[in-house]
Amino acid sequence: MELWWRPWLLLLMLQVMWCLGLSSKTLGPLTWWPGEG
Repeated sequence: MELWWRPWLLLLMLQVMWCLGLSSKTLGPLTWWPGEG
């Protein structure tokens, strides 16, 4: 019944990852995984 939100959630996750990618290119690799630095 609530499976309709799954594609939307996946799209949201992809958008967040995309935003993180842009921020990492702008601010530096430390914005990706602070633990690896």
